[in-house]
Amino acid sequence: MTAKLALATVVLALFPAAASADTFTVTGPADTIGASGCTAALCTLRSAISAAADNGNTTDDVIVLPAGQYAVSTQLGQLAIPTGATRITIQGAGANSTTIQPPASIRTLTINSNASVTITGVTLRGGSGASGQGGNLLLSSQASATLDRVRITGGNAAQGGGVAALGATALTIQSSLIDANIATGTALTAAGGGVYVQGQTFTTALTVQDSTIVSNSARNGGGIAIENNSGKPPVLRGVTLTRNNARAGTPSGGAGGISSAATNATFQGSIVGGNTSTFNFGPGPQDLLSNCSLATPATDAGGNVTPDTADACGLGGSHADPHLAAALDSSEPPALALPANSPAVDIADCAGRTVDQRGVARPQLNACDAGAYEYQPPPVEPTPTPTPTETPAPSPTATPTPTPPPVRNESVGATPVRGTVLVKLPRTSKFVPLDASVIGNGSEVDTRKGRVEITTSTGEKAVFYEGTFKVSQSGGLTTLTLTEKLAPCPKAKSSARAAAKKPKTRKLWGDGKGKFRTKGQYSAATVRGTKWLVQDGCRYTRTTVASGVVSVRDDVTKRTIIRRKGTSYTARPRR
Repeated sequence: MTAKLALATVVLALFPAAASADTFTVTGPADTIGASGCTAALCTLRSAISAAADNGNTTDDVIVLPAGQYAVSTQLGQLAIPTGATRITIQGAGANSTTIQPPASIRTLTINSNASVTITGVTLRGGSGASGQGGNLLLSSQASATLDRVRITGGNAAQGGGVAALGATALTIQSSLIDANIATGTALTAAGGGVYVQGQTFTTALTVQDSTIVSNSARNGGGIAIENNSGKPPVLRGVTLTRNNARAGTPSGGAGGISSAATNATFQGSIVGGNTSTFNFGPGPQDLLSNCSLATPATDAGGNVTPDTADACGLGGSHADPHLAAALDSSEPPALALPANSPAVDIADCAGRTVDQRGVARPQLNACDAGAYEYQPPPVEPTPTPTPTETPAPSPTATPTPTPPPVRNESVGATPVRGTVLVKLPRTSKFVPLDASVIGNGSEVDTRKGRVEITTSTGEKAVFYEGTFKVSQSGGLTTLTLTEKLAPCPKAKSSARAAAKKPKTRKLWGDGKGKFRTKGQYSAATVRGTKWLVQDGCRYTRTTVASGVVSVRDDVTKRTIIRRKGTSYTARPRR
């Protein structure tokens, strides 16, 4: 062995290669005793957490949880993110599809000290912290967690039936649902039915955005309770905080919505109302409205709806009933819908919020709606094309050369049926008026001022309008990809002038029968005969079905979703 080779061997031994980002896919719902390692053949959730932690903190590791209900073993106890493990994401198939549920006596998940995790598209259900804190989720000292499109439900503990953070660094809840959790203790310290934050050596930054906190219960702070957390007031933006209860049963009661003895709270674009507390003035208990109990008046950042004038948390905005739905809908995760006539509609500045709890783009109208739900007006159907008056046939002239038929997977027939339709053929640089002709793959068609009928080689036909698109074919499927240039998503005031030159949204209507697909920036809609709209905007692609059935392929989550008449689906990029 040469001296150089020997030296290289020593260096490699002393400095092993850095870990690389990895994805660990869980292969089944069982929490198998004795399972170790995470392979393509066998990987439990518990093993995947260990493998991700062992991979180090220099890269981002993802634990993929396919749809299903995942168990937590009584013998092995709660799941836990190891001390100091960071940059781990637990990614489910959606809160309505992926659930982690332990036995009745076990907490679902603990994030140990100095660890951090992002949980997305998962439901944590039915966990128990018993006489401790955090029924479904517990954050330990200097831990941090982001809950994104998560549901925390049916948990119980002495404090923090749903989630508890004890001296944690940060707890961020976005596009999530916290519901039906209970702090079970009998003393007034049994606080935080949904969320409990306790400052210790370290204080916790609590941020809740575009989320619903509903139907949780505690002796104090039925929805949220915060203790000993001076200097870190919670921030609630686009939140629906309602129907939570404090069952104190004392003359002074307790706050049904949010309680914070050491701080105030900031509210922006939120609905806070309908929370109650059980008071006992004698001779018996009675439930009264009780939304907030804060150390100092709340900070009003605007756009709030607080219908209970007896306890409006010191907030301005609207004090009218927002007409929230009586029950949660079937969104993912479920939300409380708003009707068109709600005073919460169009009341708030979006303040950088781009989607609601369900992933629906904000705003739908001129401003954002208060609370976690953005009302979607029904799609405006375009005026039907009038039947043209028949004109007499002209005198015979020389027979023109017939237009060749379209060729499968190479070309389509394109016939203007209304207004002005332009086309830019492949290897050309400008749009020209379209005459009835066959156009090849790569042709770009502008129907913003007209309508065009596309015909395939097998005779399938559909009319497209109000957009610009590029044509392609493969496997007998005709794809129309939206191509109109969009203004960039706003980042700074300096970009406003440049952005004004381009539209903020682009769209394309389709109406007909055949195998067609319209593709936006984050999803593609495939039909076989229907009427539908695909619309791109800043950080979203929305598919709306006016009639028939559409199959939407979400290019971000790699899922296929079926939508029917009167419904829509919004795809968005990962945050």
